[in-house]
Amino acid sequence: MLGREPPATGLGLTTAASGDTINGRRLVSGLRDSLLLSLRGGNGVGTLGDIQITNRGGVVSTVHLANTTTVGDVVKAINSQATGVTAAVNSARNGIVLTDTTGVSASNLIVANADGTNSATALGIAVNSAVTSVSSGSLARQQVSRGTLLSTLNTALASN
Repeated sequence: MLGREPPATGLGLTTAASGDTINGRRLVSGLRDSLLLSLRGGNGVGTLGDIQITNRGGVVSTVHLANTTTVGDVVKAINSQATGVTAAVNSARNGIVLTDTTGVSASNLIVANADGTNSATALGIAVNSAVTSVSSGSLARQQVSRGTLLSTLNTALASN
């Protein structure tokens, strides 16, 4: 399932052709990574843009997430663009955790939406508190396997 959009949109086939070719969007992830569109039970996290991270030392970094497609991409973007804060997949392997590495407490750890896409909120990492880390909690990756009971799918569909 690609979400609630029309199939052509979900497959990324509504973009302009380059010559006689239309390139769809990525539909599957690697063995140890999750596509952002498979989070929130398959509804995805929406279009990501910029987040602003203020470390406990008061240094502000803007992190650009617009070109990310996987959780791993988000982690890499934060780690390469934020100062004094690291990102990782949480210990439960179902979300993201950000950790302030400055060792100071001049400011709250602040992770905020930096544009109209509400990226920090969508990723569950928005915070403004005197803490050294923030965890998204479970990002509810959509998973269906041979062991998935049809009754659990019907329950999920009925609640939407």
